[in-house]
Amino acid sequence: GIPVSDLMETAGKFCADQLLKDTAEGSRILILAGKGNNGGDGFVAARLLKDVRTIHIFLTDGEPKTDAARDAYKKLPRSMFIGKRKFPQILALCDAVVDAVYGFGFKGTLSAETKKIFKDVNASRKPVFSIDINSGCEADSGHCDKDALHSEVTYALDCFKPFHMLRKEHGRFRTVRLLPLGLPHDIP
Repeated sequence: GIPVSDLMETAGKFCADQLLKDTAEGSRILILAGKGNNGGDGFVAARLLKDVRTIHIFLTDGEPKTDAARDAYKKLPRSMFIGKRKFPQILALCDAVVDAVYGFGFKGTLSAETKKIFKDVNASRKPVFSIDINSGCEADSGHCDKDALHSEVTYALDCFKPFHMLRKEHGRFRTVRLLPLGLPHDIP
């Protein structure tokens, strides 16, 4: 019964608060944002961090497609967004990468274009902070595309999913940090 936009605002706020603790003052952060609600979580975090960190956003799959993500996207200045040509330069200069591409609903394999982006990020050795699920991995099965993102920390939103519990099988994150969102879990 909680509107998606409220959930997104809450998730983005908790992620932004944690990123303030996990990155140094003055850090340059590159946010990889997908077209769904995981990207929307990244947009909210970007809005809340933009006055205390240098934020650049790269849209991996184009503009957002869900209403809530579109609303969060519209609240950001266009100057924060970078194109494909600038991506390698910003990746090289950033201090951290936030993975807000695919979340809970990802299934299957990555597209060739996304694989290239993820290979570049993984090869950069920059610390990656994944929102909820590392992009390219499935929440329920723990199956990961071979080029899924590796992270220093994965922020599990609200509760642990099978993906988080199967770490030894996929090895995609060093640490998982639970961010309780205060959602009701009562079963009627």
